[in-house]
Amino acid sequence: MSDDRPDQRGQGSQPRPEALLRLHQVRKEFPRRRVLGRPARGDDAGVLVAVRDVSLDVARGETLSVVGESGSGKSTLGRIILGLMEPTSGTVEFGGRDITALRGASRRALSRDIQVIFQDPYASLNPRQRVEDVIREPLDIHRVGDPSGRLHRAHELMDRVALPARYRRAYPHELSGGLRQRVGIAAALALDPKVIVADEPVSALDVSVQAQILDLLAELRQQMSLTMVFISHDLGVVHQISDRVAVLCQGELIEIGPAEALYAAPQHPYTKALLSAIPPADPAVRYDPIAIGEAKHVPEADPGCRFRPRCWLAEPICADVAPALSPRPSGVRAHCHISERAPLTIG
Repeated sequence: MSDDRPDQRGQGSQPRPEALLRLHQVRKEFPRRRVLGRPARGDDAGVLVAVRDVSLDVARGETLSVVGESGSGKSTLGRIILGLMEPTSGTVEFGGRDITALRGASRRALSRDIQVIFQDPYASLNPRQRVEDVIREPLDIHRVGDPSGRLHRAHELMDRVALPARYRRAYPHELSGGLRQRVGIAAALALDPKVIVADEPVSALDVSVQAQILDLLAELRQQMSLTMVFISHDLGVVHQISDRVAVLCQGELIEIGPAEALYAAPQHPYTKALLSAIPPADPAVRYDPIAIGEAKHVPEADPGCRFRPRCWLAEPICADVAPALSPRPSGVRAHCHISERAPLTIG
């Protein structure tokens, strides 16, 4: 069970602000035959657990980054928050209200408060719409104001995301990847949402453009008091934008805490391996990533830690007992027997 309730803190941490978004024991299962595209036998029978009983909260005005390798369940978690996918069990609360099973008009109304920035800035935009029409569309759908007011709002949003006026009548294919992503960001902001789910928003961009988009998101978050869930596979990308970081491994929340504490002294071997894969800025510094290989299948009935087949620190207890997500002195919470006994060190 993964839990990140605000009354469970590391030493020296301050009480967390009230949560705007809260997930409690969220779980998502898929039939293995449907996922694998073939008959399921033996250990493959039954279900594939994409998200494994995750509990966490996001405070008003906070940026929580959710990170993990491909297949870790982070994008599935994002889709559940957005209402694009229903959890198998567990609840999602927004502003103290359970929104897990909202449908129809109630769900559409909620979309004004929770918006998304997609990974691919080309595939997510209608190629037949001009830039100002793409940005105006959410206002049209929700019938906000009159047509001239909506167009004026679209032009204001272009200014806010630093899109020059000369692109108002351009089509998406006429823009660079970075400019297309600015269009997507502007469209996401059109309805003044309270929460933005950014699903790998810079992974399709060049490194230099990534930095510009991250700076823009940080600036917008501060100007508009946005709450953000930032999804990424790259811990190197999220450092500059995160207040806290949640690390998923095989659908399970295995470490969460303040960004600075987690980066300075990760308390789960998986997090440590992910951080070691970030190339140093100084080419003279030795680059020595920890090799953990591909994710290994662990049967659902297995009682131990799911990461242990790849863990270079694993001990016999790791095969017998699943560790709890427990606090460490630095303020992070980690799901590891080894660091619970003695904090992991850098290097």
